[in-house]
Amino acid sequence: MKLMYLVSKARMLIAAVAFGLILSPAVVVAGTIKVAGIFTLPVEQQWISRIHIALSAAEKRGEIEYVYSENVSNTDYERVMREYAEQGVDLIVGEVFGLERAARKVLSLIHI
Repeated sequence: MKLMYLVSKARMLIAAVAFGLILSPAVVVAGTIKVAGIFTLPVEQQWISRIHIALSAAEKRGEIEYVYSENVSNTDYERVMREYAEQGVDLIVGEVFGLERAARKVLSLIHI
């Protein structure tokens, strides 16, 4: 039960950071940012749907460009993340619980 609570808190934190960046005045001044969602489950899943709905709404308001991949296997996650990074996506949102090593590996390949 405690693990589920921690996972839920981690997902909420990821969403909060993403929304903070979306609503940041510096981002608005800089123009539309490209956001990609990478999800290991369908976007209809309870927690993922909240993030997906919010990012889709931000896209409809013209605040972001949003693309996503769903049902991405853990073994494919790194490749999908790398492809979005190579396409110039500014912010990648998704589950990194258990995939932190892959996320750090992709980050190390990107020259910021």
